[in-house]
Amino acid sequence: MPATPKVTFIHSLFRGGSTYFFEAIRRSSIGHVCFSEPFHEIVLKYEDDPTQLIRDRTDSDDSRYRHPRLLAPYFAELVKAWPSWVGKLAPSDIYQNYFRVAGQDFGQKYWNALAESTPKPVIFKETRTSGRIGAIKYYFPESFGAYLLRNPWDQWFSYKSTPYFDATVQAIINSESRPAACRYVAGHLGLIKPDTSNIFDEIGYYQSHRLAPADSYIAFFMIWCLALLEASEHSDIIVKMDRLNHDCKYRSVIQGKFADAGINVDLSDCCLPKNIYTAKDREFFAPHEELVFQILSDSGWTDEHVSLVKTKRDASIEMVNDSANVDHKRLWLVSQSSAALRSLYFETASRAAELDHWMLSQASERDKEIARLQETVADLEKKLAIAKALRSEECLKLSGTLERIKKISGQGIANALPYQ
Repeated sequence: MPATPKVTFIHSLFRGGSTYFFEAIRRSSIGHVCFSEPFHEIVLKYEDDPTQLIRDRTDSDDSRYRHPRLLAPYFAELVKAWPSWVGKLAPSDIYQNYFRVAGQDFGQKYWNALAESTPKPVIFKETRTSGRIGAIKYYFPESFGAYLLRNPWDQWFSYKSTPYFDATVQAIINSESRPAACRYVAGHLGLIKPDTSNIFDEIGYYQSHRLAPADSYIAFFMIWCLALLEASEHSDIIVKMDRLNHDCKYRSVIQGKFADAGINVDLSDCCLPKNIYTAKDREFFAPHEELVFQILSDSGWTDEHVSLVKTKRDASIEMVNDSANVDHKRLWLVSQSSAALRSLYFETASRAAELDHWMLSQASERDKEIARLQETVADLEKKLAIAKALRSEECLKLSGTLERIKKISGQGIANALPYQ
């Protein structure tokens, strides 16, 4: 294998605190170049005019996503590196090849192009690499890889900030490179992959085919578990974002790990939104998580792998079972208000998914009726054309007969004239 540049990868699922980490590195490690989400499909859209990458993203986007205030545009480094990466990113690299193992192509031509676009050390922050951490580590053996872990409950709820995130989960579950567990989930939930090779059409299809809350969480939690095992086996460090929020000692340890890798980063202002959960919330999450663990076991995961992920899952969740476990009345009131809002979300999202299904079924029936009417019109037009042809033939026959009659009549008159 040829020598590869020494790079750093910050792996994460969406809504895991990666944008905060990216901006913290940006402002602290001046000697590095940090690329944010270079595997975003929007890069393909604006490959010929990269300045659109900056214009496409607005302050309202960052507000909706609850991103920290950025010192520079989100894709500024990527725009600056243009055109070194033009033609290097394939659409299949983004979701279809989401799951890769050592030795398989994971889009390394694109990564190399970016790494070689600057003489400075490069850091990649990406939310679409959690299924190929091992493949990346194999190709970049000198790289430093960190995985940002957030508790699945907060992370899943954060996915609801826009339909796009749920759509990407469906794209990953239906990807060509998916493991057996994803195939089982797709079959269990009845997920259908649209018949298109256009990545934007595929995401649009999933956005118009929203999942009910239970199905949405099952699909998400499957990706969450797969990513966590991949990170546990191949990352140099797993950063527990929930703990980073409040544990100063832990924060210092993480900063030290990055310093050892040559990256100075100040994480003192880390503050990810965190909900307060009740026993009723656990009643929703628990059975779906157990279903996913059962699917993973059935698809070949060892008991050790399942136990590892369960343990990390449990450690990532700070659970408030009910009001008896809350010390402060005000905190209890907040927890109940949050629980009420979540219940409202479940009800609204379920109805929205049902409405989507009804509208799509109605559209399907409408399309079928339009097709039937089009067939009927085509049949009538065909019959009309035949009728016109027959009428034309009959008209010609009649015309010929009239001509013959005129001719005969004319001869008779001419023969009669001498006798007058």
